[in-house]
Amino acid sequence: MVYLTGRKPDRALSALRSTRIADLSGELRQQRLLLEARAQSDIGRHDLALDIITNIVGRETVRLRSDIYWAARRWRESSEQIELYYADRWRDFKPLNPVEKGDVIRAVVGYSLADDAIGLARFREKYAPLMSGDADRAAFETASKPVAANSAEFALIAKMAASVDTLEGFLREMKTRFPDATAEGAGVAGNGEERSGLDRRLAADYRIDAGRRG
Repeated sequence: MVYLTGRKPDRALSALRSTRIADLSGELRQQRLLLEARAQSDIGRHDLALDIITNIVGRETVRLRSDIYWAARRWRESSEQIELYYADRWRDFKPLNPVEKGDVIRAVVGYSLADDAIGLARFREKYAPLMSGDADRAAFETASKPVAANSAEFALIAKMAASVDTLEGFLREMKTRFPDATAEGAGVAGNGEERSGLDRRLAADYRIDAGRRG
């Protein structure tokens, strides 16, 4: 949705409300609920956002739930959802890609912020062997040490993790889950603008808006 990717969640919600359609298929209804939950979270209604996706399953829902918890500063729950999202990925000895590394580091930061020594130890055991690259390995080591929560290094890594744009990951998951989605099921751009799916135009609008924000 253009308004959502353009950092206008309130207008995204208005567009969704104005285009409610009765008897939507299960998939289209699910797509709209995910978009609505993301928008509600972006305006600070985290509990409502979680309620909206209570009965929705799928990887895209798990990631969104983690993002909502993170925005609500519910660190442990957010990290647990990332752990659920990656499931048995740690059993694959292939090094993590950049997206996976970012998620894993964010998860250990969350466990540290929650002072969850058990979660930290579990995640460290699973993913430390898969962290490639000196900088990423050092970041993971620093963030995953239980005693590091008050260190300057940890504060820097926590700031970096918090600055990760979760919206980009959400859109990526939505594109994977709903590759043929159109705005007819998800909402409209508004003002008579041509309807479109969650793909190139949405990402482009987001990048343009982010660039303006500098």
